[in-house]
Amino acid sequence: DLSTTRRLFKRHFGMTFLEMARLSRLRQGFTELSRGGRVIDAQVEAGFESASAFREYFTQVTGLRPSDLNGFGEFRWHTIRAF
Repeated sequence: DLSTTRRLFKRHFGMTFLEMARLSRLRQGFTELSRGGRVIDAQVEAGFESASAFREYFTQVTGLRPSDLNGFGEFRWHTIRAF
């Protein structure tokens, strides 16, 4: 049953599959920024069509604006809080 699978997934991982997929996409943008890439390139790399949606989600997850991270390579992905 699909709803059972969804519940078990969320119970095991602490988030829905869609939330996990979105975090995975955001990680691609994070990697681009930590290498010194531009925010627009990170947004595209992460698959966000909307710049404002990327900035809002990035800030929600990291507590930082994407431009705050640019080139800040010592900040690591594992320090990002999850939902």
